[in-house]
Amino acid sequence: MSTQCTVTFVVLLSVVGGLCAPCSPHTCKLPTCLCSGSRIPGGLAPENTPQIVLITLTDAVTPELNYTFYTKLFNSSKTNPNGCPPTFTAFVSHNYTNYFEVQTLHALGHEIADNSITRRNDSSWWKQANATEWESEVGGQLEILKKWGQIPAEDIKGFRAPYLQNGGDTEFKVLSGTLNFTYDTSLPEFTPPHMWPYTLDFDSTQECDFPPCPNASYPGFWEVPITKLVDEKGLCNDLASCVKSDSEWLAYMLLKTNFIQHYTSNRAPFHIPMSAAWFMESNFTLNATRRFFNDLVGLKDVWVVTISQAIEWIRNPTQNIDLMEFEPWKCDKEPPVVCADSAVNTCKYGSHYLYTCTTPCPNHYPDYGNPDGN
Repeated sequence: MSTQCTVTFVVLLSVVGGLCAPCSPHTCKLPTCLCSGSRIPGGLAPENTPQIVLITLTDAVTPELNYTFYTKLFNSSKTNPNGCPPTFTAFVSHNYTNYFEVQTLHALGHEIADNSITRRNDSSWWKQANATEWESEVGGQLEILKKWGQIPAEDIKGFRAPYLQNGGDTEFKVLSGTLNFTYDTSLPEFTPPHMWPYTLDFDSTQECDFPPCPNASYPGFWEVPITKLVDEKGLCNDLASCVKSDSEWLAYMLLKTNFIQHYTSNRAPFHIPMSAAWFMESNFTLNATRRFFNDLVGLKDVWVVTISQAIEWIRNPTQNIDLMEFEPWKCDKEPPVVCADSAVNTCKYGSHYLYTCTTPCPNHYPDYGNPDGN
């Protein structure tokens, strides 16, 4: 739920939470509240802090594009320091998504999150959408992921706005209140040393690149900044929008040099936003990415985890020497069961197909305004 802030102040730049009271670490305390900024949670020294790496994937999950690349990102013999496999967070939109593959990714330990039903490429629509429209887009995709992807509701915790276009307080009231999500990750930042994820209880020091951004207070709701990447010409919000590399080495170095900025500074999570467009850019980007990830998971203080796992660490900062027993990063739970390939239900609706372990097929193709399909 949002609350109206009672303190208004003037800022030189458009920032998140511009109508809220300034944040004080004396009143905003973990595990439920954290001020925006670059200070390491818990006051840990950088050398005692794990370097968290957040791989986020955005778009439909299809066998022809994303799923093929996603399942090839890591060498199966490489693990995090505790022996658990590296994991990523997939922000899933609806059209063309294969929900059997979504369910498979979830069973492998990856986080499934929400990117809306339509992912419509119309910034003015998202800016002007009312609460009902935001709930239909985001809440509708939540229902689709639950029913057709068989993802438990409690595991769908986060949202990324399509094309990072925010909808201000209208959007955030739906995310934090109506849908009870834990976090949003749609706001880019570049303020070295980089920002850690923070809660929207109070005013934020983060600038607002894609207004409208939230102005009200959303107690306990997390914002996970997308740290802009540095390429040879400037800044980019995701790998696919960076300057195209001419070789595998240059693509590898784009990732490595940006990682070093985090690793040798305050160890704020290194956020790598990806999409199929990055892998389709050339025939060497997948190899460069795999090489980089193989290097990462060979380091004893680097952890490739989901956004929800990262937030659990921030709520309970734990130094490197104690992380082997850090419960939220363990992988000892029995994975959920996924139907066999031969049991996948293929539902056809004109040019649309729905691939799901759920039976029977709905009467209509699930879509905006009708996520149930009946």
